[in-house]
Amino acid sequence: MTDPLYCAEQIKIPPSLPDILKAYTKHILHLQPTDIIASSAEYFSTLAAQKVKSKNKVLSGIQLEAVYAKLVAKDKEDGSVKVGKKELEGVLESVGVNVNVDEIL
Repeated sequence: MTDPLYCAEQIKIPPSLPDILKAYTKHILHLQPTDIIASSAEYFSTLAAQKVKSKNKVLSGIQLEAVYAKLVAKDKEDGSVKVGKKELEGVLESVGVNVNVDEIL
């Protein structure tokens, strides 16, 4: 039996997947581990654990890197230095951090 063919319309990519894969790729390229599988397992285990801990309003290093990268990219796009509340909420949400921005400002 043949597997069904998929087209772009059938495949739904979660909005956070590109940022997760980008951060993961940077991590692996930076570390240059000899055992990529073990390093990947550790990376994603840490990421999963940090997601659970994000309820305590603590960002992991991975999440901080992703937030920083997005804010730096935004700064380069429009030359702005200030980050508004809505923009910060959007960046945090895009990297999977559920934080009430009013509590941290």
